[in-house]
Amino acid sequence: MAGIKEQSPTGDPSSLTLAEKLDRCFQTMHPAGRGEWTYREVSRGIGDTGVTISPSYLWQLRKGQRDNPTVRQMQAVADFFHVPMTYFFGASEEVEIVDAQMMLVRAMRDHQVRDVALRASELSPAGLRAVANIIGELQNVSGMSARRGRRRPADTGPDPDPDAGEGPAAGPAGTNPPGTEGLG
Repeated sequence: MAGIKEQSPTGDPSSLTLAEKLDRCFQTMHPAGRGEWTYREVSRGIGDTGVTISPSYLWQLRKGQRDNPTVRQMQAVADFFHVPMTYFFGASEEVEIVDAQMMLVRAMRDHQVRDVALRASELSPAGLRAVANIIGELQNVSGMSARRGRRRPADTGPDPDPDAGEGPAAGPAGTNPPGTEGLG
């Protein structure tokens, strides 16, 4: 889980900013076997529901340059990523539960740890985070990670080309990505 900030500075998922929560959605809530959704894909998927949100505005929200979207926009974002709206604005317990479930989704993408993750699914949110953190630490230990060079390049902003990054059908109009159904 290198590259993914596992905990907020205080260790409490409920203290994450809107930008950090949205970033976790992009990093986690995509189909297995492919990288993150592009801003254009998310914008189009949300647009299919009748809500307008531009790729550049999504980028600004994710980077913390904007932090006051409408309730309708955030409900559409939550629906697209298949997380409850309470993940973005709910009580700390609700945020903690969804955050722990998202960490489990990340862990389950690795076939080597799927069995461990399935056994851990009955753990509390704190237990799930602990399992995911242990797996992340093992991946960081020299020689322990089989993954090399499979990560998508760092995000540098919205797609500059209107036709760039076209991928599979996205969002609520399509099917849920495997392992992401009904978080929360």
